[in-house]
Amino acid sequence: MLKVLLVAACYRALFATFVIHTFFSPTPDETGSVKLAYATSHADSMLFADAFLAVIVLFIERVANKIRWRLVALLPIFMLGMVSNNRRLVWVHVIISLAFVYVMTAASPLKRRIQRLVMLASPLAAFYVIAGWGSQYGGFFKPVRTLRTIVDAKADTTGSTLWREFENFDLVETLRQNPIFGTGYGHPYIEAIKLPEIPYDLERYCPHNSILGLWAFGGVVGFAGLTMLWVVGIYFASRAYRRTSEPAYRAAALMSMIGVLVYVMHSWGDLGLGTWTGAFTASASLATAARLALPTGAWATRPVAPTAAQRTT
Repeated sequence: MLKVLLVAACYRALFATFVIHTFFSPTPDETGSVKLAYATSHADSMLFADAFLAVIVLFIERVANKIRWRLVALLPIFMLGMVSNNRRLVWVHVIISLAFVYVMTAASPLKRRIQRLVMLASPLAAFYVIAGWGSQYGGFFKPVRTLRTIVDAKADTTGSTLWREFENFDLVETLRQNPIFGTGYGHPYIEAIKLPEIPYDLERYCPHNSILGLWAFGGVVGFAGLTMLWVVGIYFASRAYRRTSEPAYRAAALMSMIGVLVYVMHSWGDLGLGTWTGAFTASASLATAARLALPTGAWATRPVAPTAAQRTT
């Protein structure tokens, strides 16, 4: 599965780079740029993030020293795909997942070096964010502008963040009126705030925030039943990670948790439940967690007592 993930991410990253430098928008945006808003699809954010994090996890867990050093060479390709596809959510996936890895992994010389590096870089990073918080144009402070559009809806000149804030309000209102069983699939969410029309007929049936959508359409009962698979998968993956010292098993368990985490984050931010990419990455993560449960002892099986015939032989 790892090979499939890395090959697919490499292909899509190179393809995204080709598209963004070959094709241009027929109408310029407010800054006069004719660059495409994105190169491939929103769902590729999950693919790029999972592949990038898989290499990091293999490196941290010291799986096959020769191979892991070769895989590090793939990181610039994945980064190129992230930049070319120009989706804000991919950076959220990577940053939060790296924080998750930091919390889950045990203390090590590498972890202590990272701690010192973060402490030394924190004042400079804070100064950079403060200095660029009000910037409007230019490439130097573009990461800060991206961060601001994520946390400040009014700073997003495209209106995307504010539009989704209104959509989230409508989904919460739908849940408030149907808290136990929801409205059911096939019924649109309630537009307490009338949203601008967009060229997508299923928007009120497949909202951007898939997590709130599950709450609104399934209620407490439906949401709990549908998401129990994620909870159980992460539970057994975390048990497997703690109960084994085998590097390959630990890396697989950690990536199982990350795969589900990235999927849930994307489902909150941008139609994660309605994409094939998310279905493939999340299902593979859950299957890996289930497969690891037995050899690592995460699913402890009781010894079966011998039968009378077996005792006499």
